[in-house]
Amino acid sequence: MTARRTPQNKLEIRDYRKSDFARLYEIDHAAFPKGIAYSHLELQHYIRSRKSRTLVAEDDGDVIGFVIACSEPRQLGHIITIDVAPHRQREQIGSRLLDQIEHIARVAGVDHVGLGSDFDGTLFMPEGVSDVAGYPTITAGLLARGWPEADLRKLLGENTLRVLADATGPLATTRRSPPHGPSETPQ
Repeated sequence: MTARRTPQNKLEIRDYRKSDFARLYEIDHAAFPKGIAYSHLELQHYIRSRKSRTLVAEDDGDVIGFVIACSEPRQLGHIITIDVAPHRQREQIGSRLLDQIEHIARVAGVDHVGLGSDFDGTLFMPEGVSDVAGYPTITAGLLARGWPEADLRKLLGENTLRVLADATGPLATTRRSPPHGPSETPQ
């Protein structure tokens, strides 16, 4: 990936380098409480996985944030974590990292992305998106970015249901009939 600087400042979004690891670990432990923050082994696992891609936000030589995204079977992917140094939170750095992931999703195709809901354990969340009740805020933001409604439906669940059906068969996504069918209903 070619490094990209934003016009607002010296922020650069670039691919992870091995020399970044200690700083990423430090950021993760500053951003998340003990027990939620990744251990060295866990963070190394996600970064080193052949299925993962790690992007780093750097400002004037200082690594201030990162995102790890993972591709899954059947060309689906998800974001493992977005971490921003606490002293730089609320500066839209996470949004800029998401811009890059959104670009990757456009390249891969909207049929291959899904929105996760693991909001537990974080100290800081974007305003209005502290849990799944914030999905309307995410939806509104993506609509403002020009996402078509059909693509939003895919992102918000249709892709996940399709992958589940492919993996487990049609019963995974269809309603089962009540325990008593119409002719078996007790009188």
